[in-house]
Amino acid sequence: MTPRLLELLARIADGETKFEPASLGLAPLLEFQKDAELLLKAERDGLLGKLLVERNAVRNKIVVQRILVMSGLTPAARNLLK
Repeated sequence: MTPRLLELLARIADGETKFEPASLGLAPLLEFQKDAELLLKAERDGLLGKLLVERNAVRNKIVVQRILVMSGLTPAARNLLK
């Protein structure tokens, strides 16, 4: 469990539901991919409910543009934040 993932989970616990790059441009988009991977892994690991993921092709590579958290933290994730 990385500190960054715990931070993202805490933001979701506080009500944040939309995650996207901090600003427009290629560099922020590529930086956002780290958070996107953490959120997707958290979903696979049963820490998050349903995620809605928007992907796009950028420079011949599929990247995540935006993630919407549709059904919040699972009990396992809430226990991690205690």
